[in-house]
Amino acid sequence: MVDTNALPPHMRNPRDVNVPHDEWYENQIRALSTVLGNNDRFMFFEMPTGSGKSAIPTALSSSNKVLVTVGTLNLLSQYENEYGFDVIRGRSSYPCILKKKLEEWKSKGKEPTAADCHYTPMRDCPSAMTCPYIVAKDRGLASDRLAVTYKYAFLSRLIRERTGIVVCDEAHESAEQIIGFATFEVSEFETNFWWLPDFPLKNHGPKAKGDLLTPQTTLVFMRWLQTCISKLVETIAGADPEDEMATKAERERQKFEGMLDNLQNPDSLWFLECRDDLTYYRGKTSAGLRVRPLDPSIIAGRLWSSKQQVILMSATIGDPSPLAQALGINHYYHQFYPHPIPANVRPIVDLGFPRMTWGNISKDNRIYARQAALISSYVKRNFDPDWRGIMLTSSYVKIRELASNISGMLPGRRLIVQEAGVPLAQITDSFINDVQKGDVLIASMQGFGQGLNLRADLARYAVIAGVPFDNHTDRYEQLRKQQNGKYGWWKSYNSIPQGTGRVSRGAKNGDGEFYINYGILADGSATTKLAFNYYSDWFKDAIVGS
Repeated sequence: MVDTNALPPHMRNPRDVNVPHDEWYENQIRALSTVLGNNDRFMFFEMPTGSGKSAIPTALSSSNKVLVTVGTLNLLSQYENEYGFDVIRGRSSYPCILKKKLEEWKSKGKEPTAADCHYTPMRDCPSAMTCPYIVAKDRGLASDRLAVTYKYAFLSRLIRERTGIVVCDEAHESAEQIIGFATFEVSEFETNFWWLPDFPLKNHGPKAKGDLLTPQTTLVFMRWLQTCISKLVETIAGADPEDEMATKAERERQKFEGMLDNLQNPDSLWFLECRDDLTYYRGKTSAGLRVRPLDPSIIAGRLWSSKQQVILMSATIGDPSPLAQALGINHYYHQFYPHPIPANVRPIVDLGFPRMTWGNISKDNRIYARQAALISSYVKRNFDPDWRGIMLTSSYVKIRELASNISGMLPGRRLIVQEAGVPLAQITDSFINDVQKGDVLIASMQGFGQGLNLRADLARYAVIAGVPFDNHTDRYEQLRKQQNGKYGWWKSYNSIPQGTGRVSRGAKNGDGEFYINYGILADGSATTKLAFNYYSDWFKDAIVGS
């Protein structure tokens, strides 16, 4: 029994504040007492796996208006189903219920969603009173306990204007989430389809690798956006409002309007690239235009400008300063908590393999085969053949090489391999839903650190076969490093404890003893001196030799 005297009386029983547990964990008490006794506006909390992070915003919502932002729909569902949060998902998650539209689309074999609504505003729809999206939105906005995705939080004006506390869960992904949903991309197929004018600023930047927009090129780009918007408005006006084409044109118009709005901020920096091989359509490269924010801090500030307190939680923060700089946070409180699971039952095994850099790969044409042999030897020697595991690396090329070389080295084990262009969520769902003994998932490190809980029956080991460093020849990444050089290193090394953390969940067997779950480092880049500068203490303390 932990001492709850550090908490106010109404919080001492977790169930009294809607937390579905009979007792508090030690880290939960420490974190809650810190929040309640701290006046800092920004707080970074490193709470390792098993600390019960989700209980923190749940308890705080008993006496505060709380908004939680998450990176995945799976985590959003967890807050809804396990902690009783009201949630607002994106419009495409809710069905359209307008009878006339349903009949029209059904005749074409399609089912419209709230994202296909042609009414502006949506409340003008005759079915607005019972529209599932509007009902969920109204309920969420009135709630003291609301959870949404990062994307929804930043794009919704009403969410941005919401007061109270915002808790950014999986905060290690927050800057990349912002970059992702703030990116504007148009293919030549789209411009041709909508009869839009040719791309401006073709082959923009140093040798067509792109560059920052200047005040002059920004004006050129903004004029093009305005012309495109006018064309799309004409298309919408000339179409049946309930027709699928009008709906698609309206969505396209909103996308262009959003980019135009973003450019109104004179302090923001945007990187534009436009060339003939930028996008893919039907398996072939095609011309495209892409604009990304160089610095996510300007956009990040929108979310918390109206909030009294901002709590950024993650199991893997380490030194928060690179992330804080990327988010534009100058002053903050940082607290880390011990790992609740003993290090000896979550060992991180260093196989002592060379660094899998492109320099070493180009020098040694046998390096992939040697890496696969070392990994398979360790797996066969130490793990039960029925154990399931994951192997994560940093590119589709490395995925193919690892899968090809290891396929004959692990007899009796089925490999589930992520192919180029296949979404990570799709391949992980395939792995989780088909629980054949001995399965091995070989997939990309990128995006693997968001709310995926692989219980002991789903996976017992995770192999890090490649560290995802930024491409040093990428002009965009070069400029980002000039802006905040440490963030790139922090992001790359942060993915390693996130990857191994998918299996280190602290599960216990029928006798109440911890399962031993293994993280395996098979790329020497993960154990350099520089890497250790960015790891959390709880991760470094678990590293052992093979």
